[in-house]
Amino acid sequence: MSVTKRIFRATAAFASIAGIVSGLSLAALSPVQAAEEIDVAIISFSPYAPWYIIQEKGMAKGLDINVRIIEDIAAKNAAVTSGKVPCILNTLDSVVVARAAGVPLKVIAIPAMS
Repeated sequence: MSVTKRIFRATAAFASIAGIVSGLSLAALSPVQAAEEIDVAIISFSPYAPWYIIQEKGMAKGLDINVRIIEDIAAKNAAVTSGKVPCILNTLDSVVVARAAGVPLKVIAIPAMS
């Protein structure tokens, strides 16, 4: 894959994540509310690195984001089903398999095609 294509994909992934977080933070915050804590489960996959930047820099105003790495797909699906983790980043093939198994996932963005 060319360098230009990789840069474009990384930029698109970051823009998707930033857009999701911006939307969540606008919906979740009024001036008198404390920051809402939210867990985001990811795998250790480089295009998901912007979540650490968002967490470290406090870019999600009104949200206290806790990035959790959950490598095992079954464990990630169980965390979503139980309500322990409301937001995950997953590969598209994993989403299709999870939905077929009855995991209540909603796709709101596709940040990276891999």
